[in-house]
Amino acid sequence: MDSDRDLRNRLAELERNLALEMAARQDAEALVRHAVAAKQQFLANMSHELRTPLNGLVAASELAQQLELDTAAQGYLDIIHRSALGMVQLVECVLDAALLDAGRLELNSGSFDARAALADAVACYGPAAACKGLALSLTGEEGPPLMVVGDRLRFGQVVAHLVDNAVKFTDTGAVDVSLHVTAGPGGTCDLTISVRDSGPGVRPEDLERIFALFAQADASASRAHGGTGLGLCLCQGLARLMGGALGVSSVYGKGAAFHFRVELPVGGPAVTDRVAVHGAAEPVRRSDGDGAIVLLVEDNPVNCALAERILARAGCRVDVAGNGAEAVLLARERSYDIIFMDLQMPVMDGLQAAQVIRRQEGDGPRVPIVALTANAMPGDREACLEAGMDDHLAKPVRSADLTASLRRWCSAATQPA
Repeated sequence: MDSDRDLRNRLAELERNLALEMAARQDAEALVRHAVAAKQQFLANMSHELRTPLNGLVAASELAQQLELDTAAQGYLDIIHRSALGMVQLVECVLDAALLDAGRLELNSGSFDARAALADAVACYGPAAACKGLALSLTGEEGPPLMVVGDRLRFGQVVAHLVDNAVKFTDTGAVDVSLHVTAGPGGTCDLTISVRDSGPGVRPEDLERIFALFAQADASASRAHGGTGLGLCLCQGLARLMGGALGVSSVYGKGAAFHFRVELPVGGPAVTDRVAVHGAAEPVRRSDGDGAIVLLVEDNPVNCALAERILARAGCRVDVAGNGAEAVLLARERSYDIIFMDLQMPVMDGLQAAQVIRRQEGDGPRVPIVALTANAMPGDREACLEAGMDDHLAKPVRSADLTASLRRWCSAATQPA
């Protein structure tokens, strides 16, 4: 009897302990989910709040560069513009690294010319190399287009980070970029891009550590050359996400060589830029000979004024709405060639406005709606398309991006003066 009672008591105690452990585990999992959600919400908010003023800096400096200024003023303006673009690059890098760490960075697949993508990425750093007296060369880009299927943006991003890193840490000599292509199995090709420099090189004990988040081989290097220590970590993450690899070889004191290898399916002609909108009818293009009639929906006064100026210089006639509700009313009263729509606005947001405008159109002609927004996190573009929009431009938006969107969606748009 006593032994049975002791056994039942022990079983009951074990059950209570198990229940407590399960409850504690559930609480811990809930806290983790809450922390992840809070982190993602913070990233989304931070991305939006940084992109909004950066949009003003980039757009205003590009507009000012078209003015006739004296040499000194033009020089200061160029510094402002380059600094703004540098800040944009830093923001993108930080957010990409955070998304990669959270497993939320996604690739977009399409057909592209790998040789052209490589050449474009390297060409961006020609001026920086020339300023330091470095010889920047590229071999292997010759020949016919090398069409592959993959994410052109991320492919170019890896190359750009590697070249940027090489130019930054090389004070004299050269930076050599090469492409080696071999046929792979099952209709694929193996691409190896090597970036060699004549910089200080990497110590043997630092060869692995330099790929860690926020790490630099020499802490003093951040003072001499700048940098957050994000670039190589991001490059390695992107390479792995593409199914490839990133490695380094170096003789300390005699330079370093970074090798980016990826196997991609061989593709056909470059896919069209047009966005498929869930089987919707082709947006109509109206032309009245005097330029495109544009509805700009934007609640930020600075960004509104700058976008309106860019569109006006492109030959457009622009109406402005300060929120989605105003946009719905204007779209009902007047025919537009294109609508540029912000997302986060008072009264009615851009997604809701797009849905209402599509319902108003019914089976009639569709006006192209392009999101012009600081919402640039994973899923934002898809949400815009799902709401009935045709395209997504993430702030900060360059003048060239805006006019390219006009050419793409609205045949009435003219080139900037």
